[in-house]
Amino acid sequence: MVLAGGLSSLLIYGLFLVLFLVCLADKGRAARRVGYFACTLALTALLMLDMARVNYINHLMWALNASALFAFLLSEREDIGRLFVYLWLPGMIFAFCQQLCSNDNFYTFSGCAVVSLTGSLPMLLLFTEELCREGGRVRRALLRSIAAAFVIFQLATLCLCRINMVFWEDGNISAQRFMIDEGVQKGLVVSQTEYERYEKHMRALEALDAYGAGKRLYLTETTWLYLARNFEFASFSAWPSGVNEKTVERLALYYEHNPDKLPDAVYAESPDRPTAELFCARFGYTLTDWRDFLILLPEG
Repeated sequence: MVLAGGLSSLLIYGLFLVLFLVCLADKGRAARRVGYFACTLALTALLMLDMARVNYINHLMWALNASALFAFLLSEREDIGRLFVYLWLPGMIFAFCQQLCSNDNFYTFSGCAVVSLTGSLPMLLLFTEELCREGGRVRRALLRSIAAAFVIFQLATLCLCRINMVFWEDGNISAQRFMIDEGVQKGLVVSQTEYERYEKHMRALEALDAYGAGKRLYLTETTWLYLARNFEFASFSAWPSGVNEKTVERLALYYEHNPDKLPDAVYAESPDRPTAELFCARFGYTLTDWRDFLILLPEG
């Protein structure tokens, strides 16, 4: 889980752990808390930059939770302690429990840890103000500038990640020049790549309609296909969490407990042919290649 940002994140977490243990063992840490907190912010900045390479928005929101732990450890304010007990700690417990029942690793943990962030942000702001009261004008200005820089950096990276990961395709919004004129995504303006992909899916749905299938399985991560036709759902989820050997194993377990859910027709994309062939061998289906896509039907 700690390797979500790459191997470099392991080093950063290791430094966090060393700093935490040293700070915890230091009985006089109150006199040196500015230095400890400066080291914490430096490591947090490195972690945020490391997570930014993953381009997943929840990862970016995780980093400040780590620094808030040090704010609790170094602060003498009771309100920071209450924020830790009533918001930060329950959020971490919630994220950990969700992690235990998911196979999405840090994607699940970081998303659920956003609950703790509602406590982390005020904890960090209150601790910054606490430190400001102890120093002169220059120190106050420096600390407030650092806090403002962190907030701006956090918001900027979140906005860039959200824009690039969700809304802008093919690298720039100017690529979105094609309007979809049919189906469940009618009216959306998308890139040429996405438009051609959508057209391929629509042709596949028309081909499947000719078989009059009662139960359908879409062996793809394109989740909207189940909304495009009024047929019975033949999968444990519209999002199979990958199209690979593990997907077939999960489907096998699902059909073992729900044999009536075996599909009357299956759709797969051409690049996923190895998985489609594995599905055919496992469940007794035949594969028809339509060049742009594959259709699987029960043998006989």
